[in-house]
Amino acid sequence: MIRTHTGQHGDGCFGCKIQTVQIAATATPTRGGAAVQAQKQREKELVKDLDAYKLMRKEGLHPNATKGAHKMAQRAESTFEVESGKLAADSSRKLLERKGLGPEKDPNGKHYRKRAQETHDEIRSTGRVNPVA
Repeated sequence: MIRTHTGQHGDGCFGCKIQTVQIAATATPTRGGAAVQAQKQREKELVKDLDAYKLMRKEGLHPNATKGAHKMAQRAESTFEVESGKLAADSSRKLLERKGLGPEKDPNGKHYRKRAQETHDEIRSTGRVNPVA
């Protein structure tokens, strides 16, 4: 700490202590601007995610994370999607893109979702996966 005033400096020196005080932008909402608005938006999203997570847990589902739980609750159509944290439509689209196919082959991930759910159910019931021939 750099002392800019003269005289005795002890542990109780108010001039030295006041130099270290900082005020966060969130403590002054009328002066924070974009940073405060971004923080408020993150808090709103977090509240939505936590509420959705609680609801899914009450329904007996096991979401893999709280972040994004609101989106998952709205768009997921199977327990596999909720518990893996991956939406079939998104995963199907990425898989088709890697294979060089267009999304029209499986636009909503219906076939991908069916295969993934069957495998998920098999794992939950038997504890293992039978290899696909």
